Amino acid sequence: MKELRDAFQQIQEKRRVEEQQAERQRVTATLLASARAAIRGKRFQEALDNLVALRAIDPTAPGLAELTETATRATRPRQRPRTNRAMRRWSSTPNCSTSRSPARRPRKAWQWGTGKIVAVGLLVLAVIVALIVVLKAW
Repeated sequence: MKELRDAFQQIQEKRRVEEQQAERQRVTATLLASARAAIRGKRFQEALDNLVALRAIDPTAPGLAELTETATRATRPRQRPRTNRAMRRWSSTPNCSTSRSPARRPRKAWQWGTGKIVAVGLLVLAVIVALIVVLKAW
């Protein structure tokens, strides 16, 4: 009878270990799929969060290193090559066909913001008041 109990306990332990492995594989597959979908959707921080959770569960998961590198590379700010001021001015002209910068609408001189218009109005008002004060004192 004792042998049967021991055999039954061994079978239960083996079954528990297999269930844990199966659960870990399901979670790993789910996290990998979520990370891939986040990268495709350009949600790189979400992908990194999924990959960190995956690394805690299974650091040897297939594709973990490549996906982590892809998401990390995408979250880093891109380094723009340094150019001198004249080159930047030349390359940012809107009519330049070789410009690498995205096309921008040229700003018209009269398209000031409300804040600038109010500030200029207050400046003009202050100058007029100062002139009136000076002329009255004269």
